[in-house]
Amino acid sequence: MGDAQGSLKNLLALCVLASVLALSSQVSTPCSLSEYPAGLVCVCNATYCDYLENPSLDNENEFVIISSSKAGLRFDTTSGAINASDFTQVVDYNESRENATKGKTVFEKAAPRTVTIQVDRETHFQNITGFGGAFTGAVSYILDNLSQDIQDHIYKSFYSPHGIGFNLMRTSIGGSDYDLAPWAYNELPENDTTLSNFTQLDPRDEKRIEQIKRLKVVTNVKNLRIKAAAWSPPRWMKTNNKWTGMSRLKEEYYQTWADYHVRWIELWEKAGLPIWAISTGNEPLSGVYFMMFVKFMSLGWTPSSQAVWLSDNLGPTIRSKYQDLVIFGNDDQRYTFPFWFKMASIYAKLYKTFLYAILIHFLLIDESYALRVYGLSHRALGALVLG
Repeated sequence: MGDAQGSLKNLLALCVLASVLALSSQVSTPCSLSEYPAGLVCVCNATYCDYLENPSLDNENEFVIISSSKAGLRFDTTSGAINASDFTQVVDYNESRENATKGKTVFEKAAPRTVTIQVDRETHFQNITGFGGAFTGAVSYILDNLSQDIQDHIYKSFYSPHGIGFNLMRTSIGGSDYDLAPWAYNELPENDTTLSNFTQLDPRDEKRIEQIKRLKVVTNVKNLRIKAAAWSPPRWMKTNNKWTGMSRLKEEYYQTWADYHVRWIELWEKAGLPIWAISTGNEPLSGVYFMMFVKFMSLGWTPSSQAVWLSDNLGPTIRSKYQDLVIFGNDDQRYTFPFWFKMASIYAKLYKTFLYAILIHFLLIDESYALRVYGLSHRALGALVLG
């Protein structure tokens, strides 16, 4: 439901009765449902894939509910009129796991559940820039081993208005934990502060750029925003000379590491894909406190050291070339908030000057704690965005 366009004001109550009975109204291209050990999925192949028919509303008193559920609903649509008394039924189903071994999906009824959704159109909260996913080296590799028809279906399923409508994309500067092997630009020559071997794109990035360009064409995605993060610099920049483990960036390479980011941005832009945002680095605490069980590429930072690098090197270097490029800070787990931001702000006065947002990873901590973290972080960040 969008913003009010007429005179409808104040509190509106939408009472939704979710009863578990059978399938309700169908999408334009329905899901071909199949059961796997981890749950139900929609089968998508070269000749068939399900898509959503975007609903249109004729007046402000209408609503459309689009439902997907663990039980098996996929883009199921239910429509009605907004009022405070009538119930709207969203029909769901549950599979019977007991009969799953018989080679067919069996559905059974469950008790109805009722939920009341209250919408106050005059109260506004956070603005949402968008939703997205990660385009990693592993994703690129898998896509490259599929037919073009299936690739296109995957692109449209995620980024088309008839799919789930993503408009954000996260990718890595060099390698990540979702690559076939760790890698970085300018691994050789070592101790090369001029990055003399970082003059063209790695073939892995060339392939990824080719795929993203194809994605943009087949999905007609508007305003695709690409944000990037580095997992690790080349090993010679690090105190441990390894891809993983306890590490710091050697201070003599603070500026080189900032230049590295700009060089990567320039090469992607030259190839036709401008970068919307970068972060200060993926999960910096992985290289400080969690090196015993984190085995993927990482670079350790503390709040103070990262704040100094951003204030003295990365921030000024980015702004000398790109005035509007967004810089995200921290890029780590929820348990780091809001203490990371507060500590970093103490150690470097310009830290907040260069930041647009703080990134939170939705991992490891339970959901109830996450809600408290978001509230604390919003109050601490002020005008900054929480991502």
